[in-house]
Amino acid sequence: DVFQSIATASYRARGVDGVISAARGRNRFGFGMGYANRRLYAPRNIPGISVIGIEDESAYAQAFWSRNLTRVSAVDASIFANWYASGLAGLGNGVTATTPGDVWGYGANGTYSHQFGRLGTLASIGVYGFDQQGFDSQWSAQALVGARYTF
Repeated sequence: DVFQSIATASYRARGVDGVISAARGRNRFGFGMGYANRRLYAPRNIPGISVIGIEDESAYAQAFWSRNLTRVSAVDASIFANWYASGLAGLGNGVTATTPGDVWGYGANGTYSHQFGRLGTLASIGVYGFDQQGFDSQWSAQALVGARYTF
């Protein structure tokens, strides 16, 4: 509570998160999801700020799978999606002043890793996107190659 005084607005958050994971043989897998709701508060009579009682919401879901190929190599994959609704009007996003438009994000990636004694290597590739009402969808791809030496 002591840190709420350093901001011009505070909020009360409520939500739930859950994750379950399991292993069977060389495979590991799991699933998670969550939801959050924030009700914003601000001091009254501040010009240009009117967030008292505004609510924003978010939710996500994710899944992963991993398999040890050998004692020194493994593959894994994950997929996720998330959603956010601001609740603030007039964000300048091409949507009417009373409906700011929900934002959706999603993606997937896969990784191969291999240990060469003290040297660990990995190669990963992923694709990610987001979509908001009033805007074009955006997509991006990522590739990563890395190495780590442990002393």
